[in-house]
Amino acid sequence: MSSTHRPYRCRLCGAASYQRLLHRGPDGAMGYSGTYRCSGCAIDFADPIEWRDAPAEPEPGLTALSH
Repeated sequence: MSSTHRPYRCRLCGAASYQRLLHRGPDGAMGYSGTYRCSGCAIDFADPIEWRDAPAEPEPGLTALSH
């Protein structure tokens, strides 16, 4: 029996995890920014499903950061 389950990994580098990004709001309080960063290639993204399922090349709106 074959499985159609896709592994939960970055489509670019294969990393299995990402981090929620924080930002400081106008009132000085820290909070989640609504974006995430891959723990492998450091690309920023807004949707974890697209992190896993989108085509294997960065889209114009995504930003890869240098290490």
